[in-house]
Amino acid sequence: MKLLVIAGEGDLPREVARGALSQGHQVVVFNFSTSPFEDGQVYNFKLEELPRALRVLEEISPDQAVMAGKVEHKLAFSSLIKKPSLIPIVKRLKGKRPLEILQSLGEMLEERGVKMVSPLEFVPHLVAREGERVGKFSEDEIEQVRMAFSTAKKIAGMDIGQSIAWKEGAVVAVEAMEGTDEMIRRAGKLVKDFMVVKVSRPAQDLRYDLPVVGLSTLRALKEAGARSLVIEAEKTLFLQREESLKTAKKNGIKVISWKESN
Repeated sequence: MKLLVIAGEGDLPREVARGALSQGHQVVVFNFSTSPFEDGQVYNFKLEELPRALRVLEEISPDQAVMAGKVEHKLAFSSLIKKPSLIPIVKRLKGKRPLEILQSLGEMLEERGVKMVSPLEFVPHLVAREGERVGKFSEDEIEQVRMAFSTAKKIAGMDIGQSIAWKEGAVVAVEAMEGTDEMIRRAGKLVKDFMVVKVSRPAQDLRYDLPVVGLSTLRALKEAGARSLVIEAEKTLFLQREESLKTAKKNGIKVISWKESN
């Protein structure tokens, strides 16, 4: 099986590529990040080089493709998105939501016979499992987790953001285009000892825009003075898990993987 990894920024694309290689897939990487890529057969592109990428796609003829890594949401309003080379994607859009852009690219690939798959298939060891936790949550804290998680799911369902900052029954901040880490820092300017909840959208297409946390998340929590992190079990990827959990323990930050049914 020949797998195309469409790589954005961060560590996830490399984890996906390594996981796919370990499963016996032939891996080809379209690297749109600013970092070098060592795993698999690599082609480096700038975002505006879509026509060249599509020509290479025809040459390599992958069976499946996976999108992994961070794409800055603000790109939807940058001058890059107005490049003539990106018209094939832009003309499909009804809005400027980042998820729509990713889905449009996925549709273009599937029209060319390439099946889009989820990163979850290649990195099962990174999936946050139900019940995993760092630190002891009191009964009152668990009740706050329930309330905050339910609120976060409703906000995510409106496609506003996948993360919120929460304190004592109140929403302190909601993630928008700035991303989770910047939302955490913004919340820290308002309050301390708050909770951050990160969830997937209801009925989310897990091939696109999975919730991801990692060491940068824990560092942002420490910097902002947050008390705890709640992530959705089975649908969130936890990068640099060991180092992240050590950082959480060292700084007294509680972490819990939660399911909506709890």
